[in-house]
Amino acid sequence: MSVPVQPPPNIPPTDYAAVFEEAPEAMLLIGDDRSFLAGNRRARELLGVTSEELLGMRVDDISADGIEERWAAFRADGVQHGSVIVRSRDGTEHAAELSARADFEPGHHLAILRPALPPRALEPGTLSARESEVLRMLACGATASEIDV
Repeated sequence: MSVPVQPPPNIPPTDYAAVFEEAPEAMLLIGDDRSFLAGNRRARELLGVTSEELLGMRVDDISADGIEERWAAFRADGVQHGSVIVRSRDGTEHAAELSARADFEPGHHLAILRPALPPRALEPGTLSARESEVLRMLACGATASEIDV
């Protein structure tokens, strides 16, 4: 028979909302319909949104094509790990490492995003997401003063 674990009496209860908000990595809580239920400060910074704007968004808004298949696989497997490209509100793409768990609580799914190493650090001759973005901007005629480097 297992005995419930009780915290020592001299340790105050943890404010998990503060832990979530100040976590060093982007954390997103997602509903069954792929809508965002919450996101910490790092997630909002990554996506370039306010808390209110985030609540009006879905995973589809920040993901590449093929989300239907990836979401179905995630729900079937219960977990997902790997490299992803995340699109912020202004269209900027960010390479990230995803670690996600389905039904962290029933109907609530947790995704943690960590900045990925630039591809060039892994493979010579490969451009980072930011480098690709700058090249796209230059190809469209942007001047150096229009590109925030």
